[in-house]
Amino acid sequence: MSPLISIVIPSYNAAGKIESTLESALKQDYEAIEVIVVDDASSDDTGDVVRNILQTARFAWRVETHEKNRGVSAARNTGMSVAQGEYVVFVDADDLLEKEYISGLCAAVCAKDGDLAFCGHKVYDEGTGETVLHSIRLPVDMNRDAQDYVVMLLTKKFHAGIWSTIFRRRFLEENALSFYEGCSAGEDVEFV
Repeated sequence: MSPLISIVIPSYNAAGKIESTLESALKQDYEAIEVIVVDDASSDDTGDVVRNILQTARFAWRVETHEKNRGVSAARNTGMSVAQGEYVVFVDADDLLEKEYISGLCAAVCAKDGDLAFCGHKVYDEGTGETVLHSIRLPVDMNRDAQDYVVMLLTKKFHAGIWSTIFRRRFLEENALSFYEGCSAGEDVEFV
């Protein structure tokens, strides 16, 4: 049986951009998904847009709403706290997911019964209109223990973004890992 994967999407005034993100989640080739959108006290109709799009989804979904804007870290933490999946992924309200995003990450993490796995990603530059692929190339002879990855991450040999990493939820809970609330920039890098 395929493990349930929770997709956590923090959103704030995202009514004009979250539709594409949700549509890409609906097109995943993996069936055991739940989508959790955390509306961080939007002043637009983000929550209504999300509910209208997801009402016909073939998988579980929910919208959590903050009464007061608390920031993206708090929204991700709220999503993580209600997630039911064995694994959790975090995407932003303007991210687009490849059709094999969840199945690929799930296959990678499950193959080694790991606590996390990551993949490359593409970034669209609105200024130039170009899409740049950020692939991950690890040395073949690397020992591949946790310390090697941390050193490579810190020395910018590769970038594992929050949006391109899958985490075992139990691992996050057992290690009391959460996003630093109040961090105004780089909360995703700090978390990873």
